[in-house]
Amino acid sequence: MYEVALIGTGYWGKRLSRYIEENPNLSLKYTCNSKSDLNEVWKDRDVQVVVVATPIDTHYDVVKQALLAGKHILSEKPLAMRVEEVLQLKALSEKNELLLLTEFTYTFSESLQYIRSMLIPDCLFGKLKAVDFSLKYIGRFIKFDVYWLLASHLLSVLDIFTPIKGLIFDGYDLIVHEGKVETGLIYFNGRVNGQLSVSLNYPEREARFIFYGETGTIVYNALTNPSVKFAWYERVEGALHNELVKRSYSYHWDESNNLRHAVKYLVKALNGEAPSNIDRSVEVTRILENLTYES
Repeated sequence: MYEVALIGTGYWGKRLSRYIEENPNLSLKYTCNSKSDLNEVWKDRDVQVVVVATPIDTHYDVVKQALLAGKHILSEKPLAMRVEEVLQLKALSEKNELLLLTEFTYTFSESLQYIRSMLIPDCLFGKLKAVDFSLKYIGRFIKFDVYWLLASHLLSVLDIFTPIKGLIFDGYDLIVHEGKVETGLIYFNGRVNGQLSVSLNYPEREARFIFYGETGTIVYNALTNPSVKFAWYERVEGALHNELVKRSYSYHWDESNNLRHAVKYLVKALNGEAPSNIDRSVEVTRILENLTYES
């Protein structure tokens, strides 16, 4: 049983609290808000794990303090907003032999894990050629660019299927309000080509991930039933859908509780049964820093 301190009581913190409390391997000892004295947590030797769900520009400072106090970490994304800071946290965790895990929610999706098993190795759809990821809704207008809020999710998913390190990224801002990007596109090329589309101005909700292979296409939609659709096709000149698709099928997983899977993964990682994703955090922050601070 691991004793846990949760720092952050907003929307995400409340959800994390529920999943921590229902996990039989975790015991929630502290729930801290902005008025709490965190020194009490740092000094408590019974607390082995700190879960960070504070505003994203505070992650670096809170995580650093927790690591210095000898605590294992699960932090909401991004781990920090400068790659130099992420590298500092990585070095500190490795020096003190502490787990440092970032909660990239979609990477814990059962649907996406299944898609990964279908695409890697590349025997069923051929090589992955391109992707088209989209995450859009309306609202949550706060002081951060949509890239930090939503594109961080898409980059982390892309890294499951092809290492994002080494890909070339370029951003195109579509809507900028009072200096903050609310809707934008990120294009990339390299081993795989594609685009990431993110928006806070979309009056519906969209969480759609399209994977284009050499001989077929996979569509994942977190908001529909089924959540995954597969299609294999032949390239017959002039033919339409029914003449092209050789085989298709679909599967469904409940995509509403991926945060629960993240907490389960935390336990596995604490037990040495799953790796940290710190290198993914490094690359996600590196890409977003280049896109948002380059000017």
